[in-house]
Amino acid sequence: PFLHATFGEFLVARLIMRELADLATIAVTRSRHTTDDGFLRALLSFAPLTIRGQIIEFLATLTRRLSRDQRLLLRDLLLTAFSSALDPNRDTAHDSYQPARLNAPARHAAYSANLLLLIALIGGPVAGHELFPHSPLPAAEWRRHALLWRSQFVAEAWRNLAHVLTLDRTWHDNERDVSISLTEDEPRAAPELDAFWIFHFPPDDARRQWLGWRQVDTQHLIRESHFTCDLAGDIAWHALAPITREMDDADRRDLNDVEATTAFATLSADQALSVTNAITRLWIASSRPTGGVDLQQAYEDCLSVIQRSRPDEDTVSRDAYLARVLRQIAADRERLTPDFRARTLNLFKETILNESQLSDLPLVRHWASQAFADIGWRPAAE
Repeated sequence: PFLHATFGEFLVARLIMRELADLATIAVTRSRHTTDDGFLRALLSFAPLTIRGQIIEFLATLTRRLSRDQRLLLRDLLLTAFSSALDPNRDTAHDSYQPARLNAPARHAAYSANLLLLIALIGGPVAGHELFPHSPLPAAEWRRHALLWRSQFVAEAWRNLAHVLTLDRTWHDNERDVSISLTEDEPRAAPELDAFWIFHFPPDDARRQWLGWRQVDTQHLIRESHFTCDLAGDIAWHALAPITREMDDADRRDLNDVEATTAFATLSADQALSVTNAITRLWIASSRPTGGVDLQQAYEDCLSVIQRSRPDEDTVSRDAYLARVLRQIAADRERLTPDFRARTLNLFKETILNESQLSDLPLVRHWASQAFADIGWRPAAE
């Protein structure tokens, strides 16, 4: 005789819901909603529920039977349990239950992630400041937990966790926060990254008026990623390798020059881009086979980011990036208005189109002729 796998998963889901119902019944009789989660911890700390997706579906079905008051009570209890999920387990009543040999980090990871899943299933969206009420930095605390889960789960369980749950990056009391909810149907694409959120510049913060900034070196980030042997990081840095090799290394004279990938500039109160991002957008817009009306805007954004992202005296990397943009303007001359090219010509005259630059870089002279000869530009030597 054997137990059908799907029926076994249903029994697990039913056992979890029965234990939650018992905890809720006990909590109702108490003046404070404390949680004696010894059995629940034993039940949920040996494997992430996302390793068997059918369990999540059964739990979702069972939780629909809960009343609003039951949901609110269980949400409160589960949040209390989550707040201490990484603490040492002092319950010994269930030590004999050992379905698998796991170390302490793996059990803490499974228990905390499973509690989060139950919170989202039963109580709906939950904010980081609710999960970590004693932390002044909920987004940073979230990252520590997420890294624990990724480090302890097998690939399937980790990917399913990121599939089942949806994260939104938010603000709370001018601090970075997150909102976690159950994914409806298929996961949506991750939104475009917000540089202001990344660098802790909340709405209405005066730093959003800065022209530009750089707070970390690209090579430091690459070394950290290499050190951790992170798959996602390796894939991203592999894709960026030609850019970082040229624009973050070769285009700089020394380490004091501001680079491209980690140098950001403000375009508006709601948008900031790195130089690498702006130049890549420009290349994509320029090479799009179907054309598009956003090409000139991509040029304007790119030139603004290059200038704003570094101090005025940092001319080496700035001029190297401007030369690359000039090459692109030469290729796109017929697609850009004469008025726009005349305005950019004034910028280039003040930077890379002086005779000392042109004598050292004959290609720049050639690109400038291609880009601006029809609107009257001639190098001084001609």
